[in-house]
Amino acid sequence: MHGFPWLAVVTFAPLAGALVLAFVPSRNTAAIRWWSLVVTLATFGLALGMLAQFQARAGFQLVEDVSWIGPLHARFLLGVDGISVFMVVL
Repeated sequence: MHGFPWLAVVTFAPLAGALVLAFVPSRNTAAIRWWSLVVTLATFGLALGMLAQFQARAGFQLVEDVSWIGPLHARFLLGVDGISVFMVVL
């Protein structure tokens, strides 16, 4: 899976799960709890996959740099180093 956007997927997976929850009736607490557990475990699994791709060397890794708003020269830039990779897993 070379080139897979690990950081973006780990970052936005909880948001995607929350968007699904927006359409679940609030009285259906069992479904809300189960869906929350599924999204949490999926996000944790993705974070472990990201950790498996990390190599112990200096500098930022798994960098994602995408031009976001061209006229404003805004970019979406994510990357992890040796310390922040464990913060992402947490």
